[in-house]
Amino acid sequence: MSALDLGIYLRVLAIVGIVAVLWLLHLLLAREWVKTDIIDRGFTPVSIRWKPFAWWLACGPVFRVTYSDTTGAIHHAECGLPNGFKPVRWRKH
Repeated sequence: MSALDLGIYLRVLAIVGIVAVLWLLHLLLAREWVKTDIIDRGFTPVSIRWKPFAWWLACGPVFRVTYSDTTGAIHHAECGLPNGFKPVRWRKH
C-alpha cells in the first residue's frame, strides 16, 4: 500500500465518520423532540429507547416510550418521527 492509497483511505474513513456523527446527533435531537412532546402533553417521561430496526413510519426513527400520567400510572407506547422530522406520531404498544 502506497502513501497515496493510505491518504485516500483516510479521507474516505473521515467522511464515513462525519456522516456517522451527524446521524447520531440527529437521533439525539429526535429523542429530545419525543421527550418535549411527552412533557407538553402533561406526562412525565420514564424511559425513551430507540428501536433501531423498527420502521413503521416512513423512514424515520422509532422509539419505545414509557411514561407516567398525572395519577402516577405507567403507560407504554411507540412513537416515531416521519422522515426524521416533527410532528411526533404515536402508537399504543
